[in-house]
Amino acid sequence: MKILFLHGWHSIVGGVKPTFLKNAGNEIINPALDDDDFDLAVHTAQAEYDQHQPDVIVGSSRGGAVALNLDSGDTPLVLLCPAWRNWGTAKFLKTNSAILHSRKDDVIPFTDSEELLANSGLPSEMLIEVGDDHRLADPEPLKAMLDACERVLSGVLIREMWTEVKQHGDLSSAATNMDLDRYFKACGTIRKAYSQNKKSGETGLRRILDTLLGCHDDWRICCHEAGHAVVAVKLRIPVNKITRGEGTFGEVQPIHDASDNCDQKSLVRYQLFYAAGAAAERIVFGTEKRTFDELVDPLEGDRQQHEQLESHERLNAFGIDIEETIACFGGEDGKKIIERVAALLKERRDKDGRKGQITQEEVAEIIGDKLW
Repeated sequence: MKILFLHGWHSIVGGVKPTFLKNAGNEIINPALDDDDFDLAVHTAQAEYDQHQPDVIVGSSRGGAVALNLDSGDTPLVLLCPAWRNWGTAKFLKTNSAILHSRKDDVIPFTDSEELLANSGLPSEMLIEVGDDHRLADPEPLKAMLDACERVLSGVLIREMWTEVKQHGDLSSAATNMDLDRYFKACGTIRKAYSQNKKSGETGLRRILDTLLGCHDDWRICCHEAGHAVVAVKLRIPVNKITRGEGTFGEVQPIHDASDNCDQKSLVRYQLFYAAGAAAERIVFGTEKRTFDELVDPLEGDRQQHEQLESHERLNAFGIDIEETIACFGGEDGKKIIERVAALLKERRDKDGRKGQITQEEVAEIIGDKLW
């Protein structure tokens, strides 16, 4: 995450809290704010916001009041014991935000944060009671601050993807229209949020997540997995599972994987196999303004597989590209074979529900080949 951290009154740049966020792998913008001139502090923070366009704004004490007085659009806020009654004119909090505060705070009353939520008509769950003092610099509140940043950003990414999906129809199309890094972040966010909320009472979020995960183009996923299955047969790679499951889940699982013990010929075969899903999509659907990486479904394992292959020096030496993978399918007949295998996979999915599965023997029969 890119975080704009706004420090408190007479606090220092690079203190405990921004350092904790930085050490967690985040990019931190931490400007020095004037302690005597609040308007100048807001002006400085606004300039940093406009220049860096952070994912999240964290404001501590007086810095929380600065954050509330910024023109920050939909960027979420995480406020730590915000001193909004002491500085500035803002009296309301935007929805995609969180407040962390200790009831033992002897500088800014806990009731101030309760009042800020009440003014804004926001639920009490947005106020997180944590820590034993005003500083919130102990391990527990520091972790709570990081968790809050991740959570509020998750909400933004999910809403952003939801907007794209409503406009374009499915997650595949959203990938073309969203910034790719944010798309991958959103996919990871959705999976994490889904697993956390699947059995919870948060029915509104769960409904959105179910819809998002279900609206990925089912036929595209079937063709993607069919591509892996077809190339596995053609290249004599045994697999023990060819599945089209819930949401975006699909899998063609080889019995053995590429390893450093493989000879050169085997390594090439596995690289072609891992690229086959994306190649099949290219064959069936065309390029559709999509790059090779965008064709790889980031909600599942293919992106990780490609990253592993790219980091494998022995595989890199072969320089396999998508056109060579496409050639494995054999031209126009290859497209028909992909579609026939995908149709069988979809039929099983529609019939069996969560676990639509076909066998490698069935794929070989469609191709007109025999298993070795």
